[in-house]
Amino acid sequence: MRHVQFIILSLVTLLNLISFGCKKSPADSSAVETPTEQAVLPVDTPAFGFVLYDGLSTEAAAPIHLKLRQQAPRILSDFKVAQADTYRVYLWGSTDSYLDAQQQLIGTRYPGSTGYVLGPSAMGLLNVSTAANNAVHEYVHSLSLRINGNFGNNPRWCWEAVALYESGGFVDPRNVQYLLDGQYPSLNELNLDFNAGSQKIYQVGYLLVEFIKTRWGFASVIELIKQNGNVQSVFGKTNAEFEAVWKQFVEAKYFLR
Repeated sequence: MRHVQFIILSLVTLLNLISFGCKKSPADSSAVETPTEQAVLPVDTPAFGFVLYDGLSTEAAAPIHLKLRQQAPRILSDFKVAQADTYRVYLWGSTDSYLDAQQQLIGTRYPGSTGYVLGPSAMGLLNVSTAANNAVHEYVHSLSLRINGNFGNNPRWCWEAVALYESGGFVDPRNVQYLLDGQYPSLNELNLDFNAGSQKIYQVGYLLVEFIKTRWGFASVIELIKQNGNVQSVFGKTNAEFEAVWKQFVEAKYFLR
């Protein structure tokens, strides 16, 4: 890939990338050029470093950087974890090069995706209009791996629900037809693969964690991450029982029925 820049947004030394489910890191991948430092900006806490591709200017990183700086302290506090060294954001301007890198780094292409996590200290991101919000979503994914390194998509419903809630990915259930019809998805349905066309988790994930936090407190969300979404272990309920009380919560809060 051509036109790569690196902007270091703190004075700390960059960490080695710890990849999640990938074959090579951006630093050693033959498909990604070795970045060079272009500018040093004032120190952040936590620190974020950006690698830019496809001729993107530093202005492309600015709103993403600002959003991460604004949201990171809250998320770190909620998860009771620390961010080590610099967090890397690999930002692509072209969908084709973004997907090519995705294939190279994690072994699979996800057409329609706009971001993916590369372990507890890095993400890959496509520069779209929602990139700043998407970055917060992926950042939550990364920090959840600091709680449980085996949590990634394990299970998918919980992995995405936590990221959606912490990043503010609320979708009003009154605008979701299958919820209006009382047809709530099961956890098994929400676990279906992205490439299988399963997108419902992005509509209901916030509601799942909102319910859990309201009923059992946010500490139970952390425990659910540690237990890989095992509702029987954490709440003493079968999946079907959990789904039923979640539906009751949503119906009572949003539909009054």
